[in-house]
Amino acid sequence: MRARREARERIEREAVRKTELLKAPALTALTALTALTALTALTALTALTALTALTALTARDGRVSIALDYPVARHEGGTLEAVLK
Repeated sequence: MRARREARERIEREAVRKTELLKAPALTALTALTALTALTALTALTALTALTALTALTARDGRVSIALDYPVARHEGGTLEAVLK
């Protein structure tokens, strides 16, 4: 009787340990996803700050244009000016 109880307790402990081992990768993945999301937001904010800091405003023909080669605007002609027109 005692041997059965000990065997059952051992099996239960092993099951709990295996469950904990399965939870660890999921928690690690969630942590990595959270960090990646924060990094993406920080990168977007940094890009916006850089855009604001590096924008060259020039007056031409009585209007203000922005002449900055920015990757988002490449499909519109290579400068942000093309997007704003």
